[in-house]
Amino acid sequence: MRNWIISPGGIIGNTSTATIPNLIAGTYNFTVTKVGGCSSLPSADAIINVQPATPPAPTVGTIIQPACASSTGSITITAPTGSGITYSIDGSDYTNTTGVFTMLAEDTYTVTAKNSDGCISPEQA
Repeated sequence: MRNWIISPGGIIGNTSTATIPNLIAGTYNFTVTKVGGCSSLPSADAIINVQPATPPAPTVGTIIQPACASSTGSITITAPTGSGITYSIDGSDYTNTTGVFTMLAEDTYTVTAKNSDGCISPEQA
């Protein structure tokens, strides 16, 4: 068996392979020490980048379809909400920070949300 040692951090485990959960972004080095004391040289720098979370697919609260009296409709998104969330009905323009799209012609639209890290949600039709 082997002890995996991460620096900074300490001993990870006593197995033939190691999974290291909950690392924060940073630069790390690894060494492997066999039971009995023989150790590897430290690894080259391993740079850990943390990927931001993708927002959930938007929840559409109300849809007002165009009618004879009005040639336009609207879509209201109720979630996700919060600072830095923007929405798109075409997959490329993320400018509607209120989550309300108005003046829409009759058509099929898909809504996506984008957070301040630039991660885009799955589409909601």
